[in-house]
Amino acid sequence: MFEPDDQFTPKTTGHLRDIAIDENASVVDRGRAIIELGRRAAKEPELTADLLGWADNPSFHRSRWVGQVTLAWIAALAVGYSQSDPQTRSRLREVLDHWKASERELLLSWASGEVWLQDMDR
Repeated sequence: MFEPDDQFTPKTTGHLRDIAIDENASVVDRGRAIIELGRRAAKEPELTADLLGWADNPSFHRSRWVGQVTLAWIAALAVGYSQSDPQTRSRLREVLDHWKASERELLLSWASGEVWLQDMDR
């Protein structure tokens, strides 16, 4: 999921942020922008605040990327993928605690093979 994307990797961080929050942009492009920001967040941890905010944003929860996967899911996955420090992991856990239990469990089940989210299980 977090492999380089030839169309989005060259874009500036500012452009990717603009795409991610543009409700008139394609939801597919918004998700791809969030994924690229998640890739960058490993080296630019200041992006984590945006990702955590989007993971907790009701509009991102309503925006379906594909199937059950929402833009909020992608943002949460991006934090899980890019951040390993305990403080950020704790903040991600807090965000997931705001979600409906059924949505959180569905995300964790969907991503159960990803080692970077395993510590989010309760």
